[in-house]
Amino acid sequence: MTKRRGPNGEDLEEEPGISYDPGKKRFKVYGKHGGKTLTGAKRKRRQMDREAKGIRAQKLGPYISQWEAHKERTGRRNVKKESRALQLHIAPTLGRKHLTEVEPSELLNLYRELYNGGLAAKTVRNLHNSLTNVFKRAKFEKLVDYNPCKEVPEDEMPQVGDNPWDKYEPAEVAALLTDERIREDRRVLYALLFWFAAREGEGCGFRFTDYDRTQEPLGCMTIDTQYQDQPLKGSRDDFIAKRRFPVHPEAAAMLAKWRLSGFASIFGRPPRDTDFIVPNPRDMQARKPNAVYKALIEDEKRVNIEHKKGRATHGFRKAWISMTAAAKVERECRRVLTHGGRKRDVMEVYERWPWETLCETVQLVQLPDTAQVIAFGGRHA
Repeated sequence: MTKRRGPNGEDLEEEPGISYDPGKKRFKVYGKHGGKTLTGAKRKRRQMDREAKGIRAQKLGPYISQWEAHKERTGRRNVKKESRALQLHIAPTLGRKHLTEVEPSELLNLYRELYNGGLAAKTVRNLHNSLTNVFKRAKFEKLVDYNPCKEVPEDEMPQVGDNPWDKYEPAEVAALLTDERIREDRRVLYALLFWFAAREGEGCGFRFTDYDRTQEPLGCMTIDTQYQDQPLKGSRDDFIAKRRFPVHPEAAAMLAKWRLSGFASIFGRPPRDTDFIVPNPRDMQARKPNAVYKALIEDEKRVNIEHKKGRATHGFRKAWISMTAAAKVERECRRVLTHGGRKRDVMEVYERWPWETLCETVQLVQLPDTAQVIAFGGRHA
């Protein structure tokens, strides 16, 4: 009995449903056109098998929306942001393709085009990570047989380099927190980002109820959600990456003044406990990180700070971490304050670093005095 062979001697005996037509020089799948390569024929067979089971082929663009809806129900952080980025950068090129038709080489070529077109390497990699999760879900639902994103060569992806301008210097922080040319509500928000080493979403999500003024020796700011009450970065399932952050005396004085008179001067009424500390004046909801970043660029100009590409609101957090490092604070102590306890040993972490020790650490951070800020170019409030 003659074995079934392909054009290059491939053994087709282990490939049910696939045959080769030497006259037309193409493969057949279940008697229908299956392409000119064995790989294409196998893909066609898998597609036909799925259709026979009632699994309809889906296009990438619409499936991204389905993925967003599913992940939103499961509480995935920033899923709307991820989906918008995919619809903006990936869908226009590949959105009309069926999930099974997307090839790793196409993805790599698209990533290169986006990068050469001006998109940052970090943004391109974020897109790749999001798309990897989309195909991971599609594979789970048996819509695809493999994840093409995982076949993209890592060493050929745009590389993220170090950015020397990703933090503010102490004098720059002092100017942004104290200069009267900056509106008071913005100064308060920048102070929240700095004094609590907060990510931008965390700073926008602070409410007055998060601040416990009765704690000793310093008050306590609880960081357990971010803007729009989304979970913190690092939160997973039943683990919440909550942090308890001592309130520096300068931050306490700022918050007291803001609650007593500053809030009402901007928003027209005294603050309620459930209010965001620095809400959006239009709707009293949390400010959006993107809007905060745009305002920060404007305020840098107001106090003669050169805007440096890649330095955003995260620069306040990195400035605080750098200042504690300069003060010789132990790395683990800084990690507890800025990233929370690890899931596996959170109790051990808080036993090792008692509240009094964390309070002492926070008070090591001191901003430049008035004379230094004026010399820098600002006008101290």
